[in-house]
Amino acid sequence: MSYGQFEGQGHENHQGFHSIVKQWRSGQYDQRFLGGECPLDVVARGIPKITEIMHQAAAQDHIMIVAHGRFNKIILSQCLYGNLEHMHDFEQENTCINVLDYDRASQRYEEVVINSIQHLPRQLASHDQQHRKRVHR
Repeated sequence: MSYGQFEGQGHENHQGFHSIVKQWRSGQYDQRFLGGECPLDVVARGIPKITEIMHQAAAQDHIMIVAHGRFNKIILSQCLYGNLEHMHDFEQENTCINVLDYDRASQRYEEVVINSIQHLPRQLASHDQQHRKRVHR
């Protein structure tokens, strides 16, 4: 997701950033960062690309997509619930793994694992979780 004016900055404590996120929480998914994207833009860009990847890899059992946290939250909500109402419900730790099953017949996704950091050494995982609690509370 393009954060526009907040791209590459420490936006976690910036009032303007939180103002936009608050609007998203109230269902205003068309609100965007100045010079950046809104959740609807991410869905319009991300879902068709994921669908294309799924079709191109139809013979494969597993597909890996590497993305960033906010993109993940938006796409997970859209894929699992068909809307953006749940995007704020998903935690996405740094380097987390999400696993979804995709039923090609019904074209539906099912949650298997969300936000797993079991691949990280315990000390690193613990530090990351403590840092996120400090930043996002």
